[in-house]
Formats: sequence, C-alpha cells, structure tokens
Amino acid sequence: MTDIKLPTVEEWIAALRSGEYQQHCGDLFPGANVSEQNGTLTQDIQNQTHYCCIGVYGMLTAKAGFNFERAKESYALVEELGICTTKELWTRNDGTIDKYPHTFSQIADYIEQQMKEKANV
Repeated sequence: MTDIKLPTVEEWIAALRSGEYQQHCGDLFPGANVSEQNGTLTQDIQNQTHYCCIGVYGMLTAKAGFNFERAKESYALVEELGICTTKELWTRNDGTIDKYPHTFSQIADYIEQQMKEKANV
C-alpha cells in the first residue's frame, strides 16, 4: 500500500485563496450525492469547478491519491486536521452564520485565525 501525503492546512488555505475554484453551497460539489451513490466520488470530485470549502480539501486529497467512498470521509479528514469543526466551516460556506455566505478568502482567514489560536494554547 502506498503512503498518501495528505494536503497541509497551508496548501488548503492557498487553494481557497487561489481563485481557481468557484464556491458551491449545500454539498461538497454539485451532484456529490449522485456520485457517492454511483461509486464515482473520487473521480467526479477531481473534475468539478464548484466546491464548498470542505470540497476543496476533498479535491486536493483526491488529487493526492486518496480514494473516497463516501463524502463523509472528506469531512473526517478536515476534522482530523484539528483546526476547526466541519460544522464551523459549512455554516460559514453556506451562509448560516451572519445570514450570508462567507467567501473562500474569508474562510481561509478564519482557518488561519483558528491555527494561530490553537498554536497559542
């Protein structure tokens, strides 16, 4: 079995700020539920242009060689980073905090802030 080097938080933040990805609300990417049912999540996530902030991390991990069977695996990988919860992220991404979606850049700022706070604890 090949060891997979998962993306770092810094790589994820850079991807969120890159402007390369369009923001999507409600799921990892449009059609993720169908992809999960069809068993094509890993392939499909790499061929998208629109993602939620967690979906961007999922796409980076898929490109690194991680094979997803379920969307919740992407959520678990983000949780394992130990920076913030996926609930904190999707509520910012989908607009349930402050009633408006936060941009990827704002979400990247939030992740950085959480990293600094965790480092100072």
